[in-house]
Amino acid sequence: MAAAVADFRPRQAAPAKLKKEDGVPRLELEESPDILAEVALLAPDAVKVGFAAETEDLERHARSKLVRKACDFVVANDVSRPDIAFDQDVNEVTVFRRDGDPVLLSRRPKSRLAADLLDLFTPVLDQRDPIRSAR
Repeated sequence: MAAAVADFRPRQAAPAKLKKEDGVPRLELEESPDILAEVALLAPDAVKVGFAAETEDLERHARSKLVRKACDFVVANDVSRPDIAFDQDVNEVTVFRRDGDPVLLSRRPKSRLAADLLDLFTPVLDQRDPIRSAR
């Protein structure tokens, strides 16, 4: 399961279309539900992978998320870099692991990165799924 959820959302939906003639609306925000933390409670044996799109102190924020959200992995990238991530065909990430040292996956096409991430996650998945590991 994957979700890209914003940290915040509008507190209330507008009852009708917001018209430009009325000026810029005032928006009040609230925290979005924490789907990743909820998954940890609902499926404690699932392999949980979090993502951390950071602009500063990547390692500290990723390690904190790893613990706070009870993840097996946190895939962190520096979204302030113009040569990777958003609006690019390439990315570079550091994968922080509950069991093991971080792994840097240097700049590469996103399709290759996805395959490399699955290669990192598969052994943990196999350990938790007796049917898969018996194959």
